[in-house]
Amino acid sequence: KPVDYDMLLATVASRLAQMGRMARTHQLQLQRQALDVHYQWHSVLDALSHCALVCNPDLSLRFANRAAYQLSHASSERGPLLVDDTGALALRPSIAAHRDLQSYLLGDAESACIDVLDEGSSHVRWRVTIQALQERAANAPGEGFVVFIADLGQSPMHSAEAMAQRFALTPTETQVASLLVEGMTKQQMCAQLQVSATTMAFHLRNMFAKTKTNRQAELVAVLLS
Repeated sequence: KPVDYDMLLATVASRLAQMGRMARTHQLQLQRQALDVHYQWHSVLDALSHCALVCNPDLSLRFANRAAYQLSHASSERGPLLVDDTGALALRPSIAAHRDLQSYLLGDAESACIDVLDEGSSHVRWRVTIQALQERAANAPGEGFVVFIADLGQSPMHSAEAMAQRFALTPTETQVASLLVEGMTKQQMCAQLQVSATTMAFHLRNMFAKTKTNRQAELVAVLLS
């Protein structure tokens, strides 16, 4: 005291401007990191030989890989994808509204594997594997899902031996990898292999490290590639 009010206001304005610059710089860094992550994530999906989609919580498409566009052009009217009125790719309503898929969306499971019958027959034609992009809570909004669609009439099954060799997996990790690709949840894998949740988490952490992934959906995409 006494206070020089002009100096005080100028000092406060300068500090606020500095904080504004820091906030904008931080926001730009976050945006660049997010773009890098999405680019890496999408490039992995584009390497797959069959359909892979990134969907919003309402199953509207955020991203479709090259194989998805090829499938939409090559498949018949009974295919799993269609082009909507706006010219955008979309899941066929009969698949989006599938009872098992809707049941999964209302639950909190991380993944599900759903077999879709070919229209007009009793034969399974499409295998839809859906993976949550983040931890889920029942009836709570999430980041979205990755959806893999395999044509069982054409697509070859995955090779456990190839996965083991490519990522240096142990025999148990190879079993876990095969079950993941089949769309099993952690609980189902624990029951199948008769191991505890702690043991399963240990195997998954090792597989994340070996495949350089962070999330189960990413891990499945890399294993499929």
